Amino acid sequence: MAASRDTEPPIERTPPPAAGSAWAPPAAQPADPWAAPPTHTASPWSVPGAYQAPYGPPPHGVDGRRFVEGSNGLAVTSLVTGLTCCLWPAALGFGIAALVQLRGRHQRGRGLAVAGVVLGVVGLIAATFGLLTGTLHFHFDTADGTPAPPYRTTAPAVPEVPGTPGTGTGTGTGDRLQPGDCFSEQTAGGGPQIMPTACSGPHYGEVTALVVLPGSRFPGAQQVRTQAAIACNGAESSYILDPWARSSTIESQYSSPDTPAEWTRNGHTVICYLHDTTPGGGTGSLRRDGTNLTQSQRDFLQDVSSLESLRHLLRVPVTDPDMAIQTATDAVRTLNQTEYAFTRSTWPADVRERAAAVVNALQADEAVWSAVAKSYADPLSAFNAALQNHNPTALEAAGRRAFALPDRDLSADSAGAKPTTPPSATARPGAGGTPTAATV
Repeated sequence: MAASRDTEPPIERTPPPAAGSAWAPPAAQPADPWAAPPTHTASPWSVPGAYQAPYGPPPHGVDGRRFVEGSNGLAVTSLVTGLTCCLWPAALGFGIAALVQLRGRHQRGRGLAVAGVVLGVVGLIAATFGLLTGTLHFHFDTADGTPAPPYRTTAPAVPEVPGTPGTGTGTGTGDRLQPGDCFSEQTAGGGPQIMPTACSGPHYGEVTALVVLPGSRFPGAQQVRTQAAIACNGAESSYILDPWARSSTIESQYSSPDTPAEWTRNGHTVICYLHDTTPGGGTGSLRRDGTNLTQSQRDFLQDVSSLESLRHLLRVPVTDPDMAIQTATDAVRTLNQTEYAFTRSTWPADVRERAAAVVNALQADEAVWSAVAKSYADPLSAFNAALQNHNPTALEAAGRRAFALPDRDLSADSAGAKPTTPPSATARPGAGGTPTAATV
């Protein structure tokens, strides 16, 4: 009977080699048809443990940098800030940060970062140039060919008066106008002239400031007038710290250079002054600053400054309950702010009781206006009663009397006064432009 397929074949035994014969390897065994297929051995050139990605590019490039989708956010921010006015420091910072970040990754945005850095550098150069031209001394030629003086941060010699403007024929101790000086217009043989005069008597104007405009070249009469109006309005605020002392008949005016020759001769100087439109001119000095106010008076004016806006608010007619409640709420807030300012100020012993009296009056008015803000039954009647008996104007006037300040608001008097004709173009303080009324 034939042997079964599953029966093991008989083991053939190889007899040991005879003594003295050389050893030989055993004969090759026949391949087992049922054995598992041989496995492939690793290539001698393969790296053990290396990542074998079945599909797609590896997460890192050949240089070790990783891939990141999209554009770099810092680069985009750098370009946007670089295209925005005055944000060049941010553009420069974001651009440098983006370039540093892109060195460690594969990502779009390098061009955006470079553009942002370039814009940042351009902004830096422009800012540096603007700073240098405003602080260093540069010499250029004016339009008429005469050399212009260097830019100054202090006022030069004031144009001389009286005499024909620009001729320098002034005489005596009053030949140079300074802040605080008053002057009048007089007619002489050569025409109208500007003459210094005492502020205690009638006068046309009172000098508030001498402003030296920046730059070397004459920018044009219109540009000079624009700069002069802004500068002189600011000078008036510093010259008259007490708003109640400024009458409604006062105008802020200035004398400015109108030609390149005047610009050079007067050292870019603008003369700011106040003119009283009252027929016959003003009388007395308008100055209310550190030269004639005590520190306590200046502190008082600073602390009650918020009441000025409240006074103007309460002048608006209140016609409905909601408006009455809202206005009363604003009054409570302003009174509270003023009270806080008074309690924070350091008052000398001689005025401490006066300041305490002002604080007590503020607290009393605040309580009344607080009740109006919560009066929902008849807020209009409550508002009118508070306005009649606890008007902040009366409170401030009492405080002004205690601190020896004017207790009457001159700015509310003579409303609608008409300005008079300003001096002629040939009769202005220090040659250089027709006095021009500035909007105040």
